[in-house]
Amino acid sequence: MIPYNFELNIDFKKDWKDFLIKILEERGYKIDNSLNSSQISNLFFNLNRRFVSARKRRIFVSKEFKCPPEYEAALEAIIMKIKSGNDITSHLSTRIKKINYKDLLLNDWGIHHLHLDTTLIPEGKNKEFVKRTRDVLFVKFELDKAFLIQILDHNSFPDIDLLRIMHNNWPDIMSKYKTPFQSLIPGPSNTKEEIQALRDAGVTTMYEIEPGVVYFPPGMGLTTAKTSVAATRESQRFLNNISLFEKHVREKINIFLKVIRESTGESEIKKLHFFLIVEDFSKFSTIEIYSGTEFYLATI
Repeated sequence: MIPYNFELNIDFKKDWKDFLIKILEERGYKIDNSLNSSQISNLFFNLNRRFVSARKRRIFVSKEFKCPPEYEAALEAIIMKIKSGNDITSHLSTRIKKINYKDLLLNDWGIHHLHLDTTLIPEGKNKEFVKRTRDVLFVKFELDKAFLIQILDHNSFPDIDLLRIMHNNWPDIMSKYKTPFQSLIPGPSNTKEEIQALRDAGVTTMYEIEPGVVYFPPGMGLTTAKTSVAATRESQRFLNNISLFEKHVREKINIFLKVIRESTGESEIKKLHFFLIVEDFSKFSTIEIYSGTEFYLATI
């Protein structure tokens, strides 16, 4: 590479890391700044997946769905929040406050569980959450839809019936997870104990819901660290693109330099500092700090 006759400062991965840390700290999380950009990015996307975005969704209820009378008022309140696009964080697990917590059900099957109460915990560190309930509502959220699977107790997190209900009610949704395999021989017995043991070991497996019907996990499964494969892939997608953006600026630096000279009227540029700008996690641009010149990079 031909050496520059000016000082070039550019580190988009650091800018990405700082951008994510700022969001996490604004949400109240304490972040170890010694973690590298990849670790922070993975941490962010694994955490972010545990939240449910506040947006209007259509409600779909399984044929098997039953609501015990004591939960009817809370269920109606949750449904109204989902339909209206209101925040339902108060119904999530209080472990959402632990940034490193691994939600194995969500990571494996992509299913959230919501607590069925309307009264906030009266005091203490979790007072922004509703009171905890023995039984919980199992829901599969998609961009504009919410699939109410069943109300079951906390022992049902590894219950294969959650997948069977989804298979029986929403085959179109489940079809994208279906494998070409006709059967698993030998295969898991799909007991709660076995499924939980596999999750605890960070093992992703396929599930034979009925003879000839085999699914990949609808949550895309677990990494060996028991984090979300889907979140890790999403994180890596962003990191790869950010690396490409920086490579583009470096390779086309003479073009960027020409624009900066034209915009500032300065013929001799001694220092350039490009800073990454992220808008809504989709639009990426960079600003050259000294001249204030902004350049669009891409929308992903």
